[in-house]
Amino acid sequence: MAHSQKAIGIMNLKNETVKFRNFKGEGGKFNKKGDRNFKIILDDATADNLESQGFYIKHAVRNNGEVEHQLKINVKMDSQWPPEIKVFTKNGDRDWGADEIGNLDDAMIIGGEVWFNAYQSPNSDHKTAWLDEMIVAIQDNVNYDKYRALFDAPAGEFIPDPEYMGNERMPWDE
Repeated sequence: MAHSQKAIGIMNLKNETVKFRNFKGEGGKFNKKGDRNFKIILDDATADNLESQGFYIKHAVRNNGEVEHQLKINVKMDSQWPPEIKVFTKNGDRDWGADEIGNLDDAMIIGGEVWFNAYQSPNSDHKTAWLDEMIVAIQDNVNYDKYRALFDAPAGEFIPDPEYMGNERMPWDE
């Protein structure tokens, strides 16, 4: 995976910094059906830098009076050059395409980085960001872990885990 030479990168992504996710492209009040996008929360310096480059940065005032700088990043999976998305979990890594990327809407993001390209329409006064590459580590579903642990026993040996299986007697225990 290699981002384009013109791409701009933002590091240190976390669950709290990737908001308003619509990787599925669902339609709604703020989104046309089929439009995939998300917002990155930026620190003051990064927001100022991108704004000086011509990007539109939304400065949302939170209930506590704090200002949150948001950059919307568009995702076009059906392009001739779709973005590259690499997802890491504790069980390995995979490249995700159009069919899997929707799972990021609900994923717990532990860390990562995003690279995007700028596009400015002749009819616009600002640049928009288009995803080029995303590398992200997500938390595995903890419910899967309790069942995955059942296969950690030597071959052919089943070791029930009392923490997850309980001490209830089952019909086949009779």
